[in-house]
Amino acid sequence: MQKLAGLITEGQYNQLLEDQTVIDRILDKISAQGIDSLTPEEKEYLDTNGGSSEPEEKIEEIPLSWEVKIWIDGKILEIRVSSSEEEWENLKNVEYWEQDFEDEILVRFGDEYPDAYMISPEVSEYVSSKVYEDDND
Repeated sequence: MQKLAGLITEGQYNQLLEDQTVIDRILDKISAQGIDSLTPEEKEYLDTNGGSSEPEEKIEEIPLSWEVKIWIDGKILEIRVSSSEEEWENLKNVEYWEQDFEDEILVRFGDEYPDAYMISPEVSEYVSSKVYEDDND
């Protein structure tokens, strides 16, 4: 299952539910029998998985790999070929490249980079260089 920016996959969601069920069971045991009733494994599980209620923030970006470059080049070529000169010039002046196209990259490479929620600055710069390369001549 692919992941969109800011969302988690079904597998990640199921793992969170499973972890929460185990944590709840351990906390119920503490309430009923006290903290000294926990096994070493239960204590370790809480230390590892029962931290802050907020998920740990992972800052991961899709890097500028050769696979990403090839996909970007092909996608830009596809858009360029299917557009008239006027449509292409108009498209270069809208925020499509900063929003929609970046979202397409995240969706396309979501399986390879499951923790990524943004593209790297290098990917963004590469897209700009390809979109506006005729303007630099």
